[in-house]
Amino acid sequence: MTYHPLRGGHAPSYVRDAFADAVESFVDLPDDVDFNTLWKLIGSIHSLTAKLWNCTDLMSPELKADFENLMRSGDNPIHTYAQGARFLRNHLRREKPRVRVKASSRRLSSSV
Repeated sequence: MTYHPLRGGHAPSYVRDAFADAVESFVDLPDDVDFNTLWKLIGSIHSLTAKLWNCTDLMSPELKADFENLMRSGDNPIHTYAQGARFLRNHLRREKPRVRVKASSRRLSSSV
């Protein structure tokens, strides 16, 4: 039986690995990240969280440690990928990432 995000169960390892990489990248974002990098990462996170929304697989201790860096006191502990996906979506909603937009080196030419 294949994995289906609406039914839950055991997600493929490549989806879980991609999610772990995305979370690690998000936690390690530098303050001066450019907009395009952030936009691609958030898009990837949204896609992966949808795929893992009902995944009952347990997370590795390394991934749980990444989540602990994002958690506030009082947040429920995270053990499964479904819990991680739901937490991360909620985190992005309540803690909107800030990005310092760099001025473009190209100048816009006006057509007159």
